[in-house]
Amino acid sequence: MTMPKVIPLGALALLLAACGAYEANPTSPYQWEQRQARIERDYQETLARCRTLDRASERFQRECAGLREFRADDTQEGGS
Repeated sequence: MTMPKVIPLGALALLLAACGAYEANPTSPYQWEQRQARIERDYQETLARCRTLDRASERFQRECAGLREFRADDTQEGGS
């Protein structure tokens, strides 16, 4: 009798665990500026980290291969 109740509760728990945290959109110009500055800062940090990684490594492929700065480098190297 309790088994049918456990399955929906388990499914609900898995669904809630899979949901990401909600981040509201900024509502003021200041908040938008802060958001854009944070995005740019994070991107620059990612670029700096990617420049130190070995291009053949799995981590570089996972974190950096899709960045346009590194795709442009690959096309320039191949065209020379």
